[in-house]
Amino acid sequence: PNPQAHPSSADEPAAPSAHDHAHLARPELECVAVRPEGPPRPGAAMHQALVHLLTQKRLLQIDRLVATVEAIELSGRQMLGSRLVARAWLDEGFRARLLQDAMIGVSRYKDAHIL
Repeated sequence: PNPQAHPSSADEPAAPSAHDHAHLARPELECVAVRPEGPPRPGAAMHQALVHLLTQKRLLQIDRLVATVEAIELSGRQMLGSRLVARAWLDEGFRARLLQDAMIGVSRYKDAHIL
């Protein structure tokens, strides 16, 4: 492996790699990773200004806002992924039905309250 391909220090510049292109230094890469893609969403500037104003006036707490948004996004959904994996691991018939048609396999067990 090329020790220059992945800088270990945040102060090091991007280094050329063995596969014919340079990699960004970690600080640059982290900035690119969180940069929004595409045009701003309608109302995004108003949303940011409102959240900033409400938090500045201590009328809104960011952690409570995040918790509320997550609760709304997850309402009515059961996170069954881990239970499906465990069931498929232990039950050969369920695994076969799941592999054949996932929607039918899941709905049959969900309706029977086995999951």
